[in-house]
Amino acid sequence: MKHIAFAALALSLSFFGKASDAMEVTPRDDLLKDLQGLTYLYPPASPAHYDGEPRIAMPQPQAPTERPQAIVLSGQINKGDADRIIEFHQNNWFYGQVIILDSPGGNFIEALRIGTHFKELQDPTDGGDVPTFTFLVRKEDQCLSACALILAMGGGVGNALIEKGATVGFHMGILPDEQAESTAKVRDVMNLTYDIVAEYTRLIEDGWQSPLLLREALKHRDFDSFFYLKGDMRSWQLGFDPVADADIAPQINHVGLDDGAVKRVCGALMHASTPRLPPETRHFMASWGDMTPYLPEAALRISEVFDALGSNHISTGFPAEDVPIVTCSVSRSANGDISIGIFDDDMPGNYVEKPTCTSDRRVQGWCAVSNAPTHPLTVPLLADALGCSDGALLRTVPDDADNWVPGWLLRPETRTGTAKRDVNIRSTPGLSTSPIGTLSQGTQAEITDCALTNDKQGVFFQIKSGSTEGWVSARFLNEEGLFAFPVTN
Repeated sequence: MKHIAFAALALSLSFFGKASDAMEVTPRDDLLKDLQGLTYLYPPASPAHYDGEPRIAMPQPQAPTERPQAIVLSGQINKGDADRIIEFHQNNWFYGQVIILDSPGGNFIEALRIGTHFKELQDPTDGGDVPTFTFLVRKEDQCLSACALILAMGGGVGNALIEKGATVGFHMGILPDEQAESTAKVRDVMNLTYDIVAEYTRLIEDGWQSPLLLREALKHRDFDSFFYLKGDMRSWQLGFDPVADADIAPQINHVGLDDGAVKRVCGALMHASTPRLPPETRHFMASWGDMTPYLPEAALRISEVFDALGSNHISTGFPAEDVPIVTCSVSRSANGDISIGIFDDDMPGNYVEKPTCTSDRRVQGWCAVSNAPTHPLTVPLLADALGCSDGALLRTVPDDADNWVPGWLLRPETRTGTAKRDVNIRSTPGLSTSPIGTLSQGTQAEITDCALTNDKQGVFFQIKSGSTEGWVSARFLNEEGLFAFPVTN
């Protein structure tokens, strides 16, 4: 296999000329083993695919073949690259091929042709077979400008993965330098803009990407201005699939998890799912706002809800039982790991039935169900719901109705929380150090920072209460009156 890869690499380099003159295409089947550890951080687009189990993001590698199962497209996209890349790929494409993008961007006209090639091979309306390819931007890599358009076009039809730690940047097209002078034809400028908008619109109409992606891209019209996606919930909201190694995004356990924290996650999923929800549901969401957990009910352990109802699968109308805009379901595995999901009958691609209560008994709105469409509750998802996306403490409210509901909410300059029960204070975030004190139940504390940890607690707040400072597990603090956090910082 190594011999085949080197032979193909030599072919690609001679075909493309000097690396400085063109985007390189490099067979990299050696990366497949490491990529097998990537898992999805958020639920699939349709509840039909919720099964409560972690989902492996990468296709399984096949036996050695003459065609590469993984290729890397790297470097700047220049004039002439489309012909070279398309010819190479037509002769070397492989079903389930992983296409890794790492590029600062470049020529939008070339990118449109490359993206169209990948799109047409997969689009069933053009005789393609979805999904033929998996597109990936790895952590610490970037895919900007014209490269991001290729990710949206090709990956939007199939699988568009953004690994946590990667940077994807969108903006509107910029003419090549030779056409960008004052003598450039207005027709050329307009045609490029129309072509790019047409591709975004097609992705939106076909249900592959969110209308918000085009709206955000249109705001950035300079070569150094970008709308960034970092593999977070905002990326998921816009139609991409954030992924990460399973060991840095563990599944949350029920220990210490309570009704208030779970409903924060229900709210985050509901708001982030806005582009996937039918208009009537979105109308009710805008009218309602959000469900705010209040003490003492918010402190009820979710394990006690499961036990009281005698089931490992529970559901509730959300944001309230008497205002069931969507259904939120939670499942508990044999070892106590938690899965969660929201359900709407009219979600695109959904063909599963709404969870049905098995009895009339309710515990804070929850009822037992025989089964529920859920997806693993990961540390990043819990962090988004608690206002600690990517380990950064949310301090301000974006003026964005699609990112925060409602937009008129006034926020205090500082965040404060109340201890739901006695909670250990530690000198560093995580469970690796011994407690240095206790924040007593009912005590208020200012939240000054946050961090993500690779343990079953997952999210820690740095707090200050009187003369006491330290770190506590975020799920033990309740922020009353705080509406759903935006899906990104």
